[in-house]
This record gives sequence, structure tokens and C-alpha cells, in this order.
Amino acid sequence: MNNRNVILLCLVLVSLSCLGIKAGFYKNLKEENPVFYQILIDRFYDGDKTNNFRVDKSNPYGFHGGDIRGIYEKIGYLSELGVNAVILSPVIDNVDGYVDYNNYKHYGYHGYWPENFEQIEKHFGDYRILSRMSEGLHKSGIAYIQDIVLNHSGYKSFWEKNTVWVRSVRMGGCIENDEMKQCLFGLPDFKTERKDVRQYLIKVYKDLMKKADFDGVRIDAMKHFGSLLVGELKDELSKINPDIIFIGEYWGTAPDSNGLAVLSDYKTDFLFDFEFRDYLSGFLRGAMRPEVFVSYLNKRYETAGRSFIVFLNNHDLDGIITHFDVMNEDEEFRVLKIMALLQFVCGGSPLIYYGEENGLRVGKGIENRRDMQFTEHFKGIRNFYKTLISLKKKGALAGKFLTEYKDGLLYIKIENSSGIYVAVVNRERAERETEINGKIIRINGPDAYLLRLNKDSTEFLLPH
Repeated sequence: MNNRNVILLCLVLVSLSCLGIKAGFYKNLKEENPVFYQILIDRFYDGDKTNNFRVDKSNPYGFHGGDIRGIYEKIGYLSELGVNAVILSPVIDNVDGYVDYNNYKHYGYHGYWPENFEQIEKHFGDYRILSRMSEGLHKSGIAYIQDIVLNHSGYKSFWEKNTVWVRSVRMGGCIENDEMKQCLFGLPDFKTERKDVRQYLIKVYKDLMKKADFDGVRIDAMKHFGSLLVGELKDELSKINPDIIFIGEYWGTAPDSNGLAVLSDYKTDFLFDFEFRDYLSGFLRGAMRPEVFVSYLNKRYETAGRSFIVFLNNHDLDGIITHFDVMNEDEEFRVLKIMALLQFVCGGSPLIYYGEENGLRVGKGIENRRDMQFTEHFKGIRNFYKTLISLKKKGALAGKFLTEYKDGLLYIKIENSSGIYVAVVNRERAERETEINGKIIRINGPDAYLLRLNKDSTEFLLPH
């Protein structure tokens, strides 16, 4: 590069900086094969003991000490796992008070009861460590997606008194049969139909983006406010980063005509697929006929593409493993591997809920928000996930797709430029036998294999 080009490049960068525009860290996320990792900050890792006031691990609804510094200190762990995008629970300051629930004091440890939108939650850290964490993620090749709350404030927040901007149970105005004007779970609801309310919410998150340098947003409870706010927010955040990623949490969406309509209306890049895990558990439990599951998978694949995020667990739903009858440890491990494999090979962009890669059990109710464990509950499960993540990111698990069920086994075939990949699943406890590429394979179920078929050989990718 000659001196003239260097000078021109510097002038461009200075101009972009003056305009507040960032080049976009993860500009190709939409074209690549993302593997998302969802973190509930308070439950992940305690990296700063100085913000541990009010921490009480005996209270399942209280603060447990996880913070932003804890995530910063575990970037190496995330990088080794191989994920390329992290979704972080809300960081905005939450209400200081609590709600009495199940004989416990329920605090805003989860981040979804915001109050001061211009501050970081004091239990989590400050802008300085948030910026440092963001920089660390980027250096490790990991996109930072920030979960944001636009629909409501926290219980008993000062916003309740502002009846011009907010409707609430206490002050009135809630319309329970109206998705846009109800007070979701009794929370004070922002009147996002008002332009001044939208402008305020856009401003605070635009300011947060400038300080935190996130690459995208997960929009919480998007079903409960109109697409106008989302569109206006995207327009403004795109002025900072033209490659900003928008993920919409619109309850109940799936890769079907309704989901595609929401995707188009709200102009988000990704939506969550709420349907897949129910079909999956229904099939594996024997509650669904195999032909129904096969038809569903074949129909779903093309629509899911990359734009629908497929998950097994999250912070709002009972763990998928609770759908099953009691199993011994070995059976549970086998079922977890089957579900992870199908999550990664059946289309969509996979999301790992923190701890799944170590076999952390996601239970019912509040037990779906357990403290992170960095050691494996099931030996070998993390390497199982690492193999799937690597294959997904390379594009090996996308291509011409066909599913069939034959002689008690589910077959999923993916053909692309790198080869032919076949997943074989035995959901029964009985042993099944099959011949693939001239090789006899016996599967003592429940269990699954992932193979790559070469011209003269069959390579076992999972298990190794």
C-alpha cells in the first residue's frame, strides 16, 4: 500500500469515527453459520466480589453473584468451545426492590425489570468493564449480542407515576386482551405507540451501543409492541454500525408462513423457533409417530435456513429433559446427545443455553436458571458439542437435506460440496442394525451416530 492510499484510508477512518459509525465487527454474521451461546449474567460466573451485596445463593430468585467481569474472565472458555456469537442478558439497571414470590424475595437478577435505562446494573459492573468485555470478545472472534428490553419497566419502578408514557396495573390503562397494550405479567407497560416514548427508548439504547460496542440486539417481548419501534431502532443503530444484527424474541414463532410474516414485518435478521423442541421431544418420547416427525423435518428445513434460531432450552421454559420420564444417568446422557445432534443438523442457527455443553440439567420453573458449572456432568459431552460447533461453522451441516424413518431408525442425509453426512438415530432402548456405505452399524439405543461418507470409506464423526 503506497503513502497516498494510507492517507486516504486514515481519512476515511477518521471521518467514520467523527460520524460515530463503526465498520462492524461481525459484518458477515448474516452470511456465515452462527452458533449462538446464551448467557444469563447473574448465573454465569462471579468475577468481581466487590459487587456482591445482596447476593444470596440460598434464594433461587435472588442474586447469585455473576457479573460482566466474570464473562470477561471466561472469554477463553467460550473461544475454546468455538461459539461465534454470545447473547448476553440485559445489563440495564434494574429495580432495587423485590416481589414476594413462592415464599422468596424475587429480585431483578435476570435483568428484565429495568428502571434506570441510563445506568448499568450495579450487581453486574459498569460501562468500563462492559466495554472491556466487548473488546475481549471481538479479539476472540466472538460477536456480542445484547438483550434489550423495550416493552416495560420493572415492578414498582418510578416509571409507574408517569401515566403519560406508561400504563400500569396500579395506575390504570392496561388492556389485557390487547397484545400491544396489556401489562405483561403485571409489569408497567411503555406506551410505545407514542413517538416521544419510542424516541427515548431508541436514544438510551443508541447511547448504550456507543459505549458497549455490541454487534447486535436480542429484542425481548417483541410481540407486545409494533414493528414501527423496531424499524426506527434499526435505522438509528445502523447509523453506528451498518451491519447491526437484529434478533427478535416473538413468542411462538416457527419457520412457517406466520414466522416468515413476522420476520418480514419487523425486518429482523433472526427469530427464535419455538416449535422444534416440542416436535423433537415428542418424537424421542414416542409420543409422535415417526412419519409425522419426518414430514415436519423435511418441510421445515428450507424455511428455517439461517434466519430461525433453534434451541433446546432457555430461561423462560421448563427444560426439555423434564418432558421425559425418569431416566438413569447413561440414558439421559444419550438422549442429550441425540437432541444436540438433531438441533445442529436439522436446519436453522443453533443456540446453546449456558451449561448445556457440560450437561448442566435445565429443570422446571426456577430450576431452568441454575448456576453455571464449568466442569462436565457427563464425560465427553463438551467435546461432542465442540465437534458439532466446528462442523456447523464450516457449513458442513447444511446442504441438500433428506430425512426418512426405516426399520426403527431415523436417517438424516445432508449433501454438500464437502461430502455426504448422515445422522442415524435410534430412539428405542433395543439395539438396531443398519448398513451404510457397505458397513454394518449397530446402535444400542437410545443413541445416535454422525458419519461422513467418502467414496471408499465411512468416517465416524460422532461418537469419535
